[in-house]
Amino acid sequence: MRDLVSGVLTVSQAEDFGKYLGLPSVVGRNRRAVFAYIEQKLRQRFGSWNKRLLSKAGKEVLLKSVAQAMPTYTMSIYLIPITLCASLERLMNRYWWGHGGQGSSIHWLAWDRMCKPKKHGGMGFKRLHEFNLALLAKQGWRLLTNPTSLMARVFKARYFPTTSFYEAVMGGNPSYVWRSIMASQDLLKSGCRRRIGNGASTQVWTAPWLPDHQNPYIETDQVDHAHPMRVSDLIDSHTGTWNHEILHHLFNPRDVDLILRLPVCMEYEDIWRVDIINVCPLCGLVEECVMHIFCLCPYAINVWQLSQFQIPPFANRNFIQWTEEWLGGTTGFTREQQWKICGILHSIWTARNSAVWESAVPLPTMLIRRCLASWTSWVDSQQRIYGENSTRAVQSHASGETSAPSSRCFVDASFHGPERYAAFGFVVLDANSTFVAAANGPLSCPYDPLLAEAMAMCEALSWLKDNGYTGGEIYTDSAVLVLFINREANHVAHSLSKHVSALAERSFWRDVPPPFILPLVANAI
Repeated sequence: MRDLVSGVLTVSQAEDFGKYLGLPSVVGRNRRAVFAYIEQKLRQRFGSWNKRLLSKAGKEVLLKSVAQAMPTYTMSIYLIPITLCASLERLMNRYWWGHGGQGSSIHWLAWDRMCKPKKHGGMGFKRLHEFNLALLAKQGWRLLTNPTSLMARVFKARYFPTTSFYEAVMGGNPSYVWRSIMASQDLLKSGCRRRIGNGASTQVWTAPWLPDHQNPYIETDQVDHAHPMRVSDLIDSHTGTWNHEILHHLFNPRDVDLILRLPVCMEYEDIWRVDIINVCPLCGLVEECVMHIFCLCPYAINVWQLSQFQIPPFANRNFIQWTEEWLGGTTGFTREQQWKICGILHSIWTARNSAVWESAVPLPTMLIRRCLASWTSWVDSQQRIYGENSTRAVQSHASGETSAPSSRCFVDASFHGPERYAAFGFVVLDANSTFVAAANGPLSCPYDPLLAEAMAMCEALSWLKDNGYTGGEIYTDSAVLVLFINREANHVAHSLSKHVSALAERSFWRDVPPPFILPLVANAI
């Protein structure tokens, strides 16, 4: 066809359509040939670099700052063929292991392993195809979050006039730029979520808006296919909260529970956000969580083994349960042992932060040495500052020996009804177990028992401080916070937090207990 047209018009055929703003003007079927100029430029650079005697550090800088940056501009617009990406990576790998361009050399490490982060044993080089998709996903993110831009309006008018980029499809006779951006749509969808404000612009059945990493969509079968339902239809416009009656009528228990976890703010519009799954920075293998960081990560397991501490097993426990095993008042661990375990936990957390912010992880042996050195320095500092009396006090406290308390405060938190409204309660007794004061009231707290117990503890400590108490003991039925007692021994504070008055307002009683706990206080005395 090209020969026929050129013959009829008596014009010569151009082998290359040229570039505009550094990009190919026309992208035909042979895309490897269209983008071959990237490989040619890279070969020229490597030819000049091979004449230099560079160390591995110098080669690393050139590869990362120059070679892998050269195709970035083209990759942000077009999807480069996978075969071309592989060819570019082979050139980089050959240059890394080569010796001045003199023949072939042994590649002691596969390129896939060299592309891993340095803290995981690699060199931190980019995988060009994955990097290409990430750059194109940024273009898709702009189409999704900035629909009023000129680029977004042009693409929307041509390819998705009635939807957003999230629901867009390839369409008929698309340009190669649109094909390239659509190649990253699945990547964008895997981490793209709706943050609910007033719910007016989010569809209930098709948008990813539930707080679930694995499946952010509604699982309940759609009731009415004719009329698309918005999230705002599930919100009570008078109270600005979720309409529980509608939720329980339309959705299954799993969806209802996830919806009720979402806060509602009628003053803000819905926006798109990126849901980033936190991968453990120490091992890079699984999703980061508290139990994994401190106990189950291979790095943490190595640290605990080197410490030689007799700690409870990790199996079939969450972090709170495991902590209660060695921090609770009924365990056989002395205060000194508990403090050292806390020191190792802090050291593991410091190593985790070092991996995140400094891209460096200390060796487990070095971490243990630093932890023990810190403990020794702290004990020595206490001896120097406070002298012999402080030494005896520290040793007495570490062995668990305490004097009789001047007062005792029992604290508890609880949740009320299916809405799980939080409330606190505490009671203060003197050294003779005589009633001193009591209080209860509501808490602004999500459904998190440990957080509710901590907030209740804060309320009690604030009251004790404001009323001149400087010593004493505080008890709760949460072994993670302070001195642990069972629920039966904490029944007075529990009754205060569960009483209906706790949800109405803050209440305080001095000298005379409220009637509903009077029998319990009498039994406690």
